[in-house]
Amino acid sequence: MSTTDTPVAPATLRTATGREATRWVAAHAREVPWLTTATALTTVAGAAFQVLPVLLLGRVVDGVIEGEPQSILITIGALMVAAALLGAAATAASTYLIGRLGADLLARLREGAVRAVLGMPSARIEQVGRGDVLSRVGDDVAVLSKGIRTAVPTVFSAGVLVVIATGGMFGLDWRLGLAGAGALPAYALALRWYLPRSAPLYQKQREAQADRAQALISGLNGIDTVRAYRLEEAFREKVAAESWRVRDLGVEVFRFFGRFVGRENRAEFIGLVLIIVVGYVLLEADAVTLGEASAAPLLFHRLFNPLGSIMFTFDEAQKSGASLTRLVGVLGEATEERLVGRAAVASADVEPYPVTVEGLTFGYPDSERPVLREVSLEIPAGGSLALVRRARARRPWRR
Repeated sequence: MSTTDTPVAPATLRTATGREATRWVAAHAREVPWLTTATALTTVAGAAFQVLPVLLLGRVVDGVIEGEPQSILITIGALMVAAALLGAAATAASTYLIGRLGADLLARLREGAVRAVLGMPSARIEQVGRGDVLSRVGDDVAVLSKGIRTAVPTVFSAGVLVVIATGGMFGLDWRLGLAGAGALPAYALALRWYLPRSAPLYQKQREAQADRAQALISGLNGIDTVRAYRLEEAFREKVAAESWRVRDLGVEVFRFFGRFVGRENRAEFIGLVLIIVVGYVLLEADAVTLGEASAAPLLFHRLFNPLGSIMFTFDEAQKSGASLTRLVGVLGEATEERLVGRAAVASADVEPYPVTVEGLTFGYPDSERPVLREVSLEIPAGGSLALVRRARARRPWRR
């Protein structure tokens, strides 16, 4: 059998694709249908109640112009207050449910990742480096936990609000809706420019942090060797180089995100100008009322806050997404290890055979004398053997 036929394990732990991570999250959401449904309903209700006061404000403008009775205006004002209160309550419930759903997801993901790592062969851990392992079950879990508490509720709620507000503009007049939708190409171009470039950049940042952790751990674990060979300066230079690499990537991410925000602001300007111009033309042609022409820019302006929230938390959301793919990849590592092992056994040209050892002498580097002397044994075909070192009790020091 040639060596190229033998499956080779990768030098780092597996990282899942975005599609695999999405499927894992969707599968978890399906396991708690009542919580998922309640989260979706409260989020939609909160967004609808936030848009309703703006639509009612347009109705107030038309009522004043048409000289409607004061009682109708008072009723509309009461409805606006009630909508604002209900919207606040629904948004609070949505935020709580999203956090609860995310916390449950994070707990399962963290436990599964730790269980997968503990079930890996020690040789695999040594191959990938403990820095990569610790960064996944430590740093990646912390990043994802922060994202679930902050970015995920904001992005999800704001995204639903954007959809509801856009539908409200089309409800006023389809031409006003199209004017507001005229900003969508600018938003789409900004996202098309940002998303393909941001995911690899955030992935590089997470990998650099793992390399820095590995450099620190390897140096500290071998500190006696470092001192014995006077490698302190080389150790400091390596850690400093990895730290500067993390710092440079952080600056690059910040600059890149700033360019994305500039493109989003340009899209907002385009949409607002289109709505004001189209609203004025329709108003002059008596195609819409003054209240409708006034409500449309307010609805589009109402999108500024959720869109701004999405933009300013998108950085955290991208980091969370990168951490999610790394953690989901760890969950699949054990399965991949089993597949590699099965493939190696299936492709073997010979049957398992017994192994005979004669006259084996072995000692640890830190032991004064060999712990095994002239050992002879036979391992049966298909069997395995483990040699476990028993900790030696230290004798109390006496003067």
